[in-house]
Amino acid sequence: MNAIPFFTIVDRYFMRKFLFVAFALLFIGTSLFVIFDILPNADDVNQLFQKSPWFAMKTLFQYYSVRMMNLLLYTQFGFVAASTAITFFMLEKSSSATVRGGEVIPMLTSGFSRKRVAVPFFIVGCFFIFSMCALEEVFYANCRDWAGANSGTYTGKIEKQEMDMRNDETTGLKIYGLDLDLETRSFHSAKIGIPKERTFEQMEEILAGSAHWLPENDDHPSGYLLKNVVDLEKKNWLSRASHKAVPIPGLQSEHPVFFTSETASWVKPGELFFISMLPPEKLAKKGIGFLPPSIPELYREVNQTRQIYPYYAERAALHIRILRPFVEALLLFLLIPVILSARVRSKVFVFFCLAGLTGLNIGLVELGRALVVQEGIPASVGAWTPILVLVPLSAILFDELYT
Repeated sequence: MNAIPFFTIVDRYFMRKFLFVAFALLFIGTSLFVIFDILPNADDVNQLFQKSPWFAMKTLFQYYSVRMMNLLLYTQFGFVAASTAITFFMLEKSSSATVRGGEVIPMLTSGFSRKRVAVPFFIVGCFFIFSMCALEEVFYANCRDWAGANSGTYTGKIEKQEMDMRNDETTGLKIYGLDLDLETRSFHSAKIGIPKERTFEQMEEILAGSAHWLPENDDHPSGYLLKNVVDLEKKNWLSRASHKAVPIPGLQSEHPVFFTSETASWVKPGELFFISMLPPEKLAKKGIGFLPPSIPELYREVNQTRQIYPYYAERAALHIRILRPFVEALLLFLLIPVILSARVRSKVFVFFCLAGLTGLNIGLVELGRALVVQEGIPASVGAWTPILVLVPLSAILFDELYT
């Protein structure tokens, strides 16, 4: 029997079924997430509605849109796998664990190839994946001022953030503190570790009441102004360090790493300024409620620091995000041949195969990221690791559609 021409009634039926399942899962998952998240925060929700019902609905919509887009970045692999599996299982209406039935099997027994049956699912699945990834990237780039994008609160107010100790690769200084405020770009109880190559003597530590980020201007490069520095007058090495200009990666001219009241009129007594390429956003621990950077933002960040230091994590994230829709599309070429295989009759076994292949997909992505971040291999090679492994495996499984 000749193959059915593309986009017949059967094709459109299969495509609608896939999209129905995908959007139904998205709606059910979002609804359950919102319900179980709102219940513990009922008091905050009531305060929103006391201001204005319209304001409350707008805030809640923005907040949970941000949360769901954030979650989809990490769970879309499983979401695609679940949509594909449920679609096929819905088409197989037999309740038996070993007998395959439904709309698909009669077509196969009538002479249609498994490859032809799979075509509409590949088309609609890839279309859905690329559309979702594009929508998410647009969202990441244009909704950074929405409630929940910068904090875990409904109001969107930037709260005090926890800090990680960071090593500024450009100067070698270690930066740490408490109560990082991204709104004022400052933090308290600053603790700055100074390597001996900056003190010309021995390792040193500077304690200060607060640190404030100052962007680059005509007087100085970007860095932090320390206020209420503890025992500043006892730091004898500062006089030499503040007068000696040194080359700093990323800067066109040489500068002293430290500026004191003796060398800069804008620095008051008891204060100390030091050059840094780490803005406050780089010092915060990542938490729920923050939108990930978009691909253009990742590119700008990597490009700006290209001459400063490797920045392996950001490079890995950029390449992985670019290849993400292709890796997720490959997942379809792993799942569908297993589901349609003539050799696999048990639905339970099919389920475990699908779960294993989805886990393999996610694991390879994380392996590629780890190779870049921890081993320092080129980011492009690490990001391509899942594709290099999955393409041959997909080719092998795709042969099942010809059986």
